Amino acid sequence: NRICARFDRCCYLEDLRETLAKSGGVVSLQNKVISAILKGDHHQVKSVSEGINVIKDRVCKHKMLLVIDDIDDRFEFDKVLGKLGDFSSDCRFIFTTRNKRALDFIPECKLYEPGEMSRRLSLQLFCKHAFGMDNPPLEDAGISEEFVKVAGGLPLALKVIGSLLFRRDKKFWKEKLVELQGLPSTTENMVQERLKISYNDLSHNEKQIFLDIACFFIGSHKDLPYYMWSSCDFYPESGINTLIHRSLIKLDEENKFWMHDHIKDLGRAIVNEEDIRHPYNRSRIWSIDDVLNILRNRKVNFFHQWFGDLSHRYYMIFVYAQVQ
Repeated sequence: NRICARFDRCCYLEDLRETLAKSGGVVSLQNKVISAILKGDHHQVKSVSEGINVIKDRVCKHKMLLVIDDIDDRFEFDKVLGKLGDFSSDCRFIFTTRNKRALDFIPECKLYEPGEMSRRLSLQLFCKHAFGMDNPPLEDAGISEEFVKVAGGLPLALKVIGSLLFRRDKKFWKEKLVELQGLPSTTENMVQERLKISYNDLSHNEKQIFLDIACFFIGSHKDLPYYMWSSCDFYPESGINTLIHRSLIKLDEENKFWMHDHIKDLGRAIVNEEDIRHPYNRSRIWSIDDVLNILRNRKVNFFHQWFGDLSHRYYMIFVYAQVQ
């Protein structure tokens, strides 16, 4: 936000990896860029080639800042936005990634790695969520420092762990500290392992709502799955509130679900672990490739159920499948 004022136009493309995996994802991203930079002064493009031409002819000349979130090594700049050389020399691009190799495919890209959060700021962030204030009570200072240590300076882990401990008794605190201290500190899944202690503490109903959001409903209005969860006796009002208080999800200004990438990955990893080799045995399938593979190679019986409230114009026909 501090550098946006230096540019005539700015655009933020979030969750690129997830968007590109969807059908029509490239065109969707192109339309976001075109709309943001041209401020709506253009119709929606219908194809990738049309999008690249519009970007080249009308977008590239602007002095703009483009922030592209969560790229991976499958991201090809030229095939999404056109040639980098076509953009004005005043343009700047910021890419975020969890895989440094993804930056190898972007010419003239300079790497910046944010350092670990300082112990002082880590403690402050933890305390905001664990106590609702910047510093721990004197009697809790020692154990708070221990939680900060096992969180490894990861802001998301500090928020989720702190939220889990909020208004819990000290016996619970000590049990969770022992659990966290028993986790390995050098594995690739270090973040997920620390976040999972909050998931493990959810009730059965809350876990189902959490997994549904992680797999299907990020970016969806809260009311879309609400009636389905109600019909399943998951008590969504209290369940959603619990997930929000645990810092596992957020509702944006339009009442749509938002979830941090690491938490989304945790939810999907939990579902994948139900059967690593056979997706058709899992409780949820969100990958288009997995769905198509199952439809081609397995016998599938489809069922549907209607959920909703016509008086409020929110309804959904939920289709589920039995795979044999």
